[in-house]
Amino acid sequence: MPLPRLELFVRECTPAGRTAREHVERFCRETLRGAVELTVTDIDRHPEAVRSSGVLLAPLLLRRLDLGERRVFGDFSDSEAIARALGLDEVPA
Repeated sequence: MPLPRLELFVRECTPAGRTAREHVERFCRETLRGAVELTVTDIDRHPEAVRSSGVLLAPLLLRRLDLGERRVFGDFSDSEAIARALGLDEVPA
């Protein structure tokens, strides 16, 4: 089974963006035990990625699926809520 692919869109120059990144990296490391592909996109440095992904708010965590995608906004401090919202309830063994 392929690893889930997540993309985090943040403004890394802001405290909220840095905090969101720390929380998502901890979620990937501790909750998903590293069994994930994470890409972090700074929206100030890569506006073309923002436009092509239709990002309107940041921080945004995006999970691309075969039949669509799931989007989560916020500071990502609640790992259980992130997992539920992204459909990642099952923790890898």
